[in-house]
Amino acid sequence: MAPEALGRAVSFAEAESLDAVFFGADVFFDSPDIESRFPEFKNRYSYSLDLSKPRTGQEFFRECMAAKEWKSLVWLMLFKRELVQRHSIRFFVGNLHEDDFFVLQIALHAQTAARLHDRLYHRRIREGSLATTSHSLSDYLSYVENALATIAMGRSSAFDERTRSSLGALASKTFRLAKNAHQKLQDQDKVLLINKHPLENVFSEFLTKTRTEEEFRDKVSQIECLNASLFRRNEEIASLKDAVTRRNKEIASLKDVVSRRIEETASLKDAVSRRNEEIASLKDAVSRRNETIASLKDAVSRRIEETASLKDVVSRQNEETTLLKAMLASKEKEMESIRNSVSFKIGSSLVAIPSFVSRLFHRSPGYGKHGKTPTTNGDPS
Repeated sequence: MAPEALGRAVSFAEAESLDAVFFGADVFFDSPDIESRFPEFKNRYSYSLDLSKPRTGQEFFRECMAAKEWKSLVWLMLFKRELVQRHSIRFFVGNLHEDDFFVLQIALHAQTAARLHDRLYHRRIREGSLATTSHSLSDYLSYVENALATIAMGRSSAFDERTRSSLGALASKTFRLAKNAHQKLQDQDKVLLINKHPLENVFSEFLTKTRTEEEFRDKVSQIECLNASLFRRNEEIASLKDAVTRRNKEIASLKDVVSRRIEETASLKDAVSRRNEEIASLKDAVSRRNETIASLKDAVSRRIEETASLKDVVSRQNEETTLLKAMLASKEKEMESIRNSVSFKIGSSLVAIPSFVSRLFHRSPGYGKHGKTPTTNGDPS
């Protein structure tokens, strides 16, 4: 392992809340001879596809298969123990390629998975290892067992069509490995296989009908073409499903908008209704005010008429007063004339009285020596 490899993988898993973490590896060879005989291992565990962002385990598996970067190696990953316990994931006993189906189950059952670009493992290529030795009967049977398990998993309804398509592609690849291993078996191993291993019966028809490498390659090519076509169709279906999902979300969003608009419209209708009621009330108030104004106008008109009538009365009274004043002035003049006449007459009378009295006394025979006033039957005249 690289320095602090586990710490880096655990930190990455905790930071991204992952069920499974995958990573790459460096390769070193025991000798130049091994390196020259197995150059295909140099870049086998480096990746070009960026899968550092969390995704579901099924998505991770599908993307790796599409990019031809699926590596089912238990020493290039870190996973949660509870994932193994929950789904009862176990290694096949006696299977030389026990990693293949074990890692596949981990990936497909992981809720979240991602891959570090870091190469946290140092892969040693040595003489005598499974990778550098010739194929054996156990090697072939291991491929057969993994292929059957992969096919069975591909028939499960727990996975969507795209994942089942990728599982079909993986099964086809495992079939090819099984075929290659079968062709390299010794004759005694083939006899033993037919007599003692019932798994051979499962592949007997397949193996019988594809005796030559060319026939096998043609069938594998056909299977791969069909899988590729199915994968594309599934991708199109997935794209359509995504489009439908987005449309449904847009429709749901539009429904929410319409619902809010309807609520707003209802609210506006209520507001308009209240405004109309207020306007009707104001109209009633205005009508009453207009009636009051009309009544006041009538009262004012009557007051104006009364005022005009009073003005006429006052005018007539003023005219009568003027006439009376003129009559009074005339009367005063008459009175003045009378007073003057009376004053003149009185003055004349007063002047005449002494002479009258004198004449009176001189003429009276009763007036004599004794000072008595002569009377004539009591009448002084």
